[in-house]
Amino acid sequence: MIAALVLAATALEAGFGRATGSGRLDPQVEAARTALVARIRPLLADPAVEIDAPSFVVSSIAKAAGKPRVFLVNVNGIRPAHAVTPAPVSGIKVSFAAGHATRIRLLPFMGKVTDVKTDRAGGRLSAVLPPIDRGAIVWCQ
Repeated sequence: MIAALVLAATALEAGFGRATGSGRLDPQVEAARTALVARIRPLLADPAVEIDAPSFVVSSIAKAAGKPRVFLVNVNGIRPAHAVTPAPVSGIKVSFAAGHATRIRLLPFMGKVTDVKTDRAGGRLSAVLPPIDRGAIVWCQ
């Protein structure tokens, strides 16, 4: 199992550099990412937060004010000394263990807080985010 995870991670790392500069998702990179997630997911209990985003979106989860926050950074199409403004990314999905939460909030980089349309199913609160330009913070409440 560990050898398979290492192989999937190595394939993902090898293809990421090539794909980042082009601004196009490389099908091999996405296949490696999907395979890696498919192998890791069954090992986890019910996670507090799930994120499904393209390879060009970097995510970090941290607790702030006692609640999980998802920090997203978009690096789609950035090339050193050439393109420093990322191309917007669409279709990012987030899911939170709902508890008593009733909404998902989004704070885009240099923007204002908005509520995102959500779905509740299986004890989770989920949303597909609007396009992300540079980055955003997402949380539920």
